[in-house]
Amino acid sequence: MKSTDNHRSLPKPGEGEGGVEKLQTIVIRPATPQDAPHIATIKIESWRSAYAHIINPQTLANLNHTQETQKFLDRIQNQEHILVATNKDNQTVAYSLWIQLQSHTLPQGEGLREGHNTKTASLTVIQSDWPYPNMLASLYCLPAHTGQGIGTTLIRANAQLAFRNHHQGMMIGVFNQNTRAKALYTKLGAEFVKETTFTVDGIAYPDELLAFHNLAELAQNHQNTVE
Repeated sequence: MKSTDNHRSLPKPGEGEGGVEKLQTIVIRPATPQDAPHIATIKIESWRSAYAHIINPQTLANLNHTQETQKFLDRIQNQEHILVATNKDNQTVAYSLWIQLQSHTLPQGEGLREGHNTKTASLTVIQSDWPYPNMLASLYCLPAHTGQGIGTTLIRANAQLAFRNHHQGMMIGVFNQNTRAKALYTKLGAEFVKETTFTVDGIAYPDELLAFHNLAELAQNHQNTVE
């Protein structure tokens, strides 16, 4: 279950996550079927940028836009909790996927995180030693729009979504080598839970499971109401 972003640090008021760029006007809303191709583009561009020195290059080269679009279209039509972030030009620049593990069983060919082909059983078994039965499974932003606070905004939106669904905390996973994403998550209060692995095309990569323990506080600065 991949929840990795390219962001650098929590922005100060009026600054981007890199401490320089001003946060642009961003609208967070549930994804619609029309968003599927845009979400596929975000995922592919993000993976190829953020994971260039983490994931096997052939895996990144084999990402297929048509297949990814259909995958996201299926998820949206199944009413999964996918949020998108659009800017003032109505361009979709980021997305997230939140899942409740108590009732969520991944289909054949999916694993703990969105977008890879490891066969995994029901998450109700896997999450038995996790503090919270829900997870921010995916968080990606177009590389050209990172460092502007969009990842932070989506995290807060998902915290609100989880809190409104009666969760007190939320899990998130990150590649061990993805130091930028880990820096953002820890700045927002995520704490280390356990080491694990994330398998992509048969290759297991070192991974970490983190937890946000105070969703009420994390969500309180989010201004949009997400159903």
